[in-house]
Amino acid sequence: MKKMYRGVWLLCLILLTSCSSQSNTSLAPIAAAARAHITLVVCLDALPGYPSNDFQQATNFVADYLASAIRPNEDGFSVFINLITTNSYAPAAAVQHFTSPALAADPTPPPKNNNVYGQQQDQQKYQTALMQAHQQIDRVKTQLAPNLAALRALHPASMSPGSEDIWGCWVKASEYFRDEHTGEKWLVLATSLANASTFNRATISLTGVHVRYINLVCQNAAQCDQNRADWGSQIRQMGVKDLIYYAPEELNQVTLFSK
Repeated sequence: MKKMYRGVWLLCLILLTSCSSQSNTSLAPIAAAARAHITLVVCLDALPGYPSNDFQQATNFVADYLASAIRPNEDGFSVFINLITTNSYAPAAAVQHFTSPALAADPTPPPKNNNVYGQQQDQQKYQTALMQAHQQIDRVKTQLAPNLAALRALHPASMSPGSEDIWGCWVKASEYFRDEHTGEKWLVLATSLANASTFNRATISLTGVHVRYINLVCQNAAQCDQNRADWGSQIRQMGVKDLIYYAPEELNQVTLFSK
């Protein structure tokens, strides 16, 4: 009789340990609000007048932001990376284009089942579905990793000094956005605003686009304020949704689309 009780006790202990182990390893759903498809255009100043460390800081910021944006319940994103050169509209200035697919929201937990065995089965199915959803997120992150590594590895090309063609970036962005018909549109520029080019601005449409100037480098505060005022006036005439400037020391305050 004692042996039988000892066997029952050991069986209960094994079952409890097993259940406890399963509970400890259960996946939790990732709560994330729905996010529309994102089209992101990034223009990076590659001319000698723009500090290379600010260029590198900008590429790392964008790459890190995109990596953290891969999550459930989002409609994916398209990314275009363009260099600001003396001819930013030239094909050579377009250095990267990659996309990330849509990801479904995490499955919802099953309703309570008064049948203990049925509840266990429901939980197992739920955990399997959750694991498959998170594995898909990991696959997307793995697929995009080479693109983000290439973005981080970008360096300004060895170019002769010249004036920034920021208008070329605006025109290129306008064309990218024109071909993307749904979702949110974001334009991020890392530059000094020292533009010297001209363009037919009537050809540029940036209606509804969120614009962010990051790592805005200014050697002369008064000139910088004037450049902001001039650019702000022209940009708003293109129909942008909003426009915000950030200095290099303010990069940690930049918020793009929801992550």
